[in-house]
Amino acid sequence: MSHESGHVTQNSGVVNIAENGVRYYGRLSDIFEFSYNDYKVVFFNCDWYDVYHKVGIQTDEFGFTLVNKSGKIHTGDELEDDPFVFSSQVQQVFYVQDPKAELWNVVVEVRPRDLFDMGVEESSDETD
Repeated sequence: MSHESGHVTQNSGVVNIAENGVRYYGRLSDIFEFSYNDYKVVFFNCDWYDVYHKVGIQTDEFGFTLVNKSGKIHTGDELEDDPFVFSSQVQQVFYVQDPKAELWNVVVEVRPRDLFDMGVEESSDETD
């Protein structure tokens, strides 16, 4: 988002943790909200960073995750290049410019102050 270009940190960062444990890091480029009667759905259009190659993601000697902001994935027109995600599927992260490498951002994952982990209750559709 352009209003963040001059700031030291950017708050439009997101992480989507896939079922296989892969952490997909990205940046919001647009927000969509669709309403139908009493229902509302919010989803994000994101620029996703390449997390598959060492040139796109790495961990430094202190354990911080860094992403290369020049390497992006899901930029094509194929079905698997879908850049959209539901707002409930991501968590907010912040990116801080790495002072040693201009193309790299340090990922800072935060836990929102008013978020409580209530656990996930598994529902079973099986009937005996």
